[in-house]
Amino acid sequence: MRNGNRASLSLTVVGDNRNIFISAIGAGGGSGVFLNFSLGAENDMVEIVKKSVEQMK
Repeated sequence: MRNGNRASLSLTVVGDNRNIFISAIGAGGGSGVFLNFSLGAENDMVEIVKKSVEQMK
């Protein structure tokens, strides 16, 4: 049987003159026959956003 995995990233960027607020929320999960848990893809996606923003400083 095949299991289904999914991951998503919600990214919000709000700016006001010199201040910028960035929110990155990752989510993930699976729908396996015996196990239903995340393998960390959501954390990986948020980390990519974090590193990208740090490079812009």
